[in-house]
Amino acid sequence: MGALNTAATIQNPDVTEKINEKPDDTLTTIQNRKAHQLYIGITGPIGSGASLVSEILIEQFSKIGYTTKLIKVSKLITDAKLLGYPDIIPQGKTVARIEALQKKGNAIRTKSLDGIGKLICDEIVKQKTLIFGQDYDKDENKEKNLKEKVVFVIDTLKSPHDVNLLKEVYKNSFYLFGILSLEDTCEERFVNGKGYPREDFERIY
Repeated sequence: MGALNTAATIQNPDVTEKINEKPDDTLTTIQNRKAHQLYIGITGPIGSGASLVSEILIEQFSKIGYTTKLIKVSKLITDAKLLGYPDIIPQGKTVARIEALQKKGNAIRTKSLDGIGKLICDEIVKQKTLIFGQDYDKDENKEKNLKEKVVFVIDTLKSPHDVNLLKEVYKNSFYLFGILSLEDTCEERFVNGKGYPREDFERIY
């Protein structure tokens, strides 16, 4: 019986390779092919602590060797060029700024429901180009780049349409964290933490 098995092994080199494989070879191969890029979306109402969570994630991922990129949705909205819409967003900790951002965000969504999601994807492409180079997405570069540990933290998502787009584009590498706090806690953060007038909380919460 042993002789028959040996003969079969000699005649079939594929079998020889399988017999000589270490038990964890397949697992190691799969692990080596995993993408180490992560895409983390943060969502939550004003004052919930969503931006604080984003900063903590950036700090913690940096400690374990990740290249970290924080994407501020408010900045993408501010910088977006929208035909027929003023480019200037009020600065400083004022409700006028928050309302202007909300208004411009709604205007972007009027043209495309997932328009802000597209801005996020475009920004990620820009950041990847800076990290990996202009040709990062070419086939010959993909395997090497996938081994690089990079995390994109997106602060703050407001629309399910944007979330659905990011899920579709980044598949299982995309994670969504919803940050919830009591309304009283949100109000205190809004006033004492961020420095906004208390009477304006109800207007934008």
